[in-house]
Amino acid sequence: MKKLFVMMLCMLLLSGCTAPAVEPPSEPAYLDNSPVPNIRTGIDRSGITCFGHSMEVTENGVYFMCHGDGGATYLLYCDHGSDTLIKLCGRPDCDHTGYHCNARFEGGINVCYDGTKLYVAEQAGTIVKVYRLDPDGGNREQIMDNGAVRAGFNKGSTGVRIVNGICFFSLGKMVSGEIQETCFYFKLDGSMEQPQQVPEGLSASYMDGHNFIMVGPAKYDDRAQGGRYLWDPDTNTAQWLMDQPEWFYGYVSVNGIYYVDEGIIYRKNAGDETTDMLFDTGMEGAYELKGFPDCFVLMQREIWWREGEETVDPEDKTLYFYNWDYESMGEVEITYPTNLDVDQLICGETADRFFLADYALGVPEYYIEKSDLGTGNIEIHSLELPEGIIRRDPDEDLDPWEE
Repeated sequence: MKKLFVMMLCMLLLSGCTAPAVEPPSEPAYLDNSPVPNIRTGIDRSGITCFGHSMEVTENGVYFMCHGDGGATYLLYCDHGSDTLIKLCGRPDCDHTGYHCNARFEGGINVCYDGTKLYVAEQAGTIVKVYRLDPDGGNREQIMDNGAVRAGFNKGSTGVRIVNGICFFSLGKMVSGEIQETCFYFKLDGSMEQPQQVPEGLSASYMDGHNFIMVGPAKYDDRAQGGRYLWDPDTNTAQWLMDQPEWFYGYVSVNGIYYVDEGIIYRKNAGDETTDMLFDTGMEGAYELKGFPDCFVLMQREIWWREGEETVDPEDKTLYFYNWDYESMGEVEITYPTNLDVDQLICGETADRFFLADYALGVPEYYIEKSDLGTGNIEIHSLELPEGIIRRDPDEDLDPWEE
């Protein structure tokens, strides 16, 4: 690696210095015409596919929570600019395989950073726990257990994520032959004695750096993928924003939903349900839009819901890059063998890179340098992973489309 993060952190601690806490901005900052706030730390990112909120960006590098051998999960770290990930354990006496490794978690599903500390959530059945630890993985301390609200729920936990100082999780129980889920939240600043329910019918979606956007019932369209609601953590109240268009996926903001239909990029506006046509890409078929602060990415989607129309070729795994002035920045075809769908490949993003998965959801094995965008030559680079992380054997003869 270009620098050894653990050694740097130890020197910082010995000097008696600590980094200042990152306060959430009063208003999100934007780059030029982008609708995506230019914030990457402490939030649940849109456009990234992983399990839970298992990728975090800090000033020094990136963290990934990944599944390992034996059912464990490991917290990995990579310096910005490096091509090597390490297990986040600086103990010289540790072989990073046993239960006492600082990087190991049992059912770890989240990692979040507040400027001074990391927060990790563990999930097992209906049990959800949250730990606070140093950026080098040391001084782990449990700060939440959902035991006070688990009674009566027996169908597991879902939607576990830590976002901007708040842990969300849902618990399920059987009601009239159907599983009914209830979403809870818990502030990690010590102001709450136990988790509380969010308004009925809502579940955690994501946080854009300033706004908590939740999923709930559709207001106008029964065919919609539910409604999107703006949630206030101080009052525990929610305000309807818009209904998610049927079948279409894209970037959800407080101002509207950006999505693609027949190659045309639209924004369905919040509040009044009107739709604006923004740009015609000229491409045929169905595409999904993944929005980021400095650009967006399009990728083909199956159009099985439209009778008589062909679905996309599963072997066409091409990423199309645009800036928010709707100018093409090039495209890259994913040529490495993978069993993941194209919309599952982007598992991380920083100001300088896109991280790509291969065999396991959310495990970064490749990356793209953003400096390549617009040059006409976008290259895919390999990452080095530590031992014990679930991944595909490079020599395995894998048919990526075989079910």
